Amino acid sequence: MKGKLLGNGKFIIEKDGHTDAASVIKSCKTIISHSQMIVDHLTNPEADLPTWFTNKIAISEYEVVSAANYIADGEMDHHQDG
Repeated sequence: MKGKLLGNGKFIIEKDGHTDAASVIKSCKTIISHSQMIVDHLTNPEADLPTWFTNKIAISEYEVVSAANYIADGEMDHHQDG
């Protein structure tokens, strides 16, 4: 998937023409890459981080773990989003 910024400031997601599985693989690789970048830049485990930042990471972790649990056992711990 890729995105496009519209003139009104809204960002829309565009499919890149691949199958769902290919898109998920690409997205997972992007998540891994960006997660490593975050880890590499957090050299002090005691550093204070903004609440909005830690909330984004916590929500992302929850969503990725939920998706992995679905793959592992076919069950999600919350409703599917359409």
